[in-house]
Amino acid sequence: MRRFLSSVKPTPAMAVALAALLVATAGGLAVAATSSTPVIRACANKKTGALRLASKCRRDERIVVWNQSGQQGPAGTAGVGGASGAKGAQGPQGGQGPEGPEGLEGVPGPAATSFYTNVAQEAPPATLDEVNGVRVKGSCNGGTKEAVVTIETPGGFYLTLSGTVTKAGEIKHVESGLITASETFSGFITEVDVMARNFYSVHFSRISVHGAFPLGPEGCTFWGMVIPSA
Repeated sequence: MRRFLSSVKPTPAMAVALAALLVATAGGLAVAATSSTPVIRACANKKTGALRLASKCRRDERIVVWNQSGQQGPAGTAGVGGASGAKGAQGPQGGQGPEGPEGLEGVPGPAATSFYTNVAQEAPPATLDEVNGVRVKGSCNGGTKEAVVTIETPGGFYLTLSGTVTKAGEIKHVESGLITASETFSGFITEVDVMARNFYSVHFSRISVHGAFPLGPEGCTFWGMVIPSA
């Protein structure tokens, strides 16, 4: 019956023999097992404990078998991560980027016009401004003591007009469409703020006029601004 290494009592001679056996194993004298796990086979003298490599043992020897490689040990624990490093210094500022392409030049819009003038009492109506086929005229009626503002279309074309007029401090809505070629507004102080156009034109104009009858012998004062559409 075979006994394993655990049944052999260790002696000084056995230690010397084991060392020699390990040296011999390193030199290629180990006996390979027929199983999947490589083993070393040896014979130990029952009296002296001397070891020798052999596949068969004598009567005065015991067979000794051990694995050529030990069992794999348990996996080690994961290491603790190191502390975060210090924040790096800010890098230098980048260079200026290339200049963008030049934008397209805008189309200039129509310019506004303004006026400031006096019209003598009973004088013929004076043209204050004219744009987009619409004419603004002013006159001074000494009999009724009124400053008269007329908006008309030259040639008698129909007038389209909408807005407000202030007379004696009262604001009124005014509107004219395909009825007449002119509209007249009058008062001691007259404020006209309308959108108007010649029916045969696609362009409107913003017309703002202030007219005032004088307190003395001088004529009526008219001032205002006309803003044409493109």
